[in-house]
Amino acid sequence: MNRRNWFSTFIAMGLLLSCGDEMTQEALRERLISGEFDAYHSLPQIPCDSLAADDQGKYLLDDSLFTGICYTNYENIDAKLEIRQIFQGELHGYRMMLSPKGDTLSMNLYNHGRLIRASMGENERVNCDSLEVFTNNQGKEVRFYFGDPYTGICERYYSDLDTTAIYMRASYRNGLPEGDLIIFDREGNEILRETFVRGEKLGN
Repeated sequence: MNRRNWFSTFIAMGLLLSCGDEMTQEALRERLISGEFDAYHSLPQIPCDSLAADDQGKYLLDDSLFTGICYTNYENIDAKLEIRQIFQGELHGYRMMLSPKGDTLSMNLYNHGRLIRASMGENERVNCDSLEVFTNNQGKEVRFYFGDPYTGICERYYSDLDTTAIYMRASYRNGLPEGDLIIFDREGNEILRETFVRGEKLGN
């Protein structure tokens, strides 16, 4: 076991022991199963890259099914990008994407690994870094969000520690660029605009 895993296990055990007087493991389990997701605040919170996945895609910490919260951070910014609530190795509760300011950009609800409510919609705004990119049979890059082709607006931010200025804003429909892609300077002024239709840039 490497040093990071030892440290993560130590933190997790400490947090569980510290809440032992307030709430037993069984009580925590019952609350999470019943949908009382505020109980996660009594459980470990660790970086998602501390977790591994088994052959069924379940989250593991040191070869055991993980229960708690994992998070990812923006690159070069001291701010959370994503928060996942996990129960016995599966997404159970909320999976949230956050802006650099901490505002909730999207919040999807899971029940034992199954998505039961998505905050997707025509006006959805997410961080571009949260989209997965795949190449289709026509050689076009298609953006996916939570397993589905993305429709909405994504934004990317300047990476300076002292700014949350938007660098780029792009529109997508069914995973392909549709509408305007705009680049901004650090003061918010538009410096480039390109328009796409079904993934093809106009004016090529």
